[in-house]
Amino acid sequence: MLCIYHTHFATPPTGQQWEQLQAPLPPAFVAQTQRFVRWEDRLARLLGRRLLAHGLHAQRGEPPALHAIRQTRFGKPFLDGPVQFNITHSGGVVACALTDAGDIGLDVEQHRAISLDDFHGFVPDPPWLSCADPVAQRIVFFNFWTQRESVLKAEGQGMSIHPKEIRPDHHGAWLNGRFWAIHSLDLHPGYSAHLACVPTPETPRLEFIPLHRLSA
Repeated sequence: MLCIYHTHFATPPTGQQWEQLQAPLPPAFVAQTQRFVRWEDRLARLLGRRLLAHGLHAQRGEPPALHAIRQTRFGKPFLDGPVQFNITHSGGVVACALTDAGDIGLDVEQHRAISLDDFHGFVPDPPWLSCADPVAQRIVFFNFWTQRESVLKAEGQGMSIHPKEIRPDHHGAWLNGRFWAIHSLDLHPGYSAHLACVPTPETPRLEFIPLHRLSA
């Protein structure tokens, strides 16, 4: 099983939708979410957990035990048992990956204007420098960035690992003696997204879940 559930939003939910999104979630998680100032951040956090709940129910056929989510010493959330997950969001896209094959990492980034000069030290030969067009440069950069972020998230050691330690290989990358398969994902126009996982013959299955279904 290798599934990615994703959704997209552009406007704030109605008051009723906010209530419905929060209702099934653990009160402590909802309280933490309400501390975020921007409504976009609060919504993305809620949607990530609702996507996780949807995926767990779809794959296991039982109510998801979201209260049982714990964190590693590096802060990576996990559930006891064979099913592992990873959640990511950027802009108006939120996605959750689920697998029973081992560790997993998922990253998405909205294509936006940033200073690429700040990232030249991350790799010896930045691939985006080969593009003359600024828009193409950003696309190449965010593809590069999400590939490496997905591997770092799969490895699960946070910022203790520098992206320079990742060694790209055919359809994947090596880190700390482990090979990670990397899959490019088409989640939404104007975004880059990649999934890193233990090598498996399975192809990631994508399912879009509209907001109204998650807040029902």
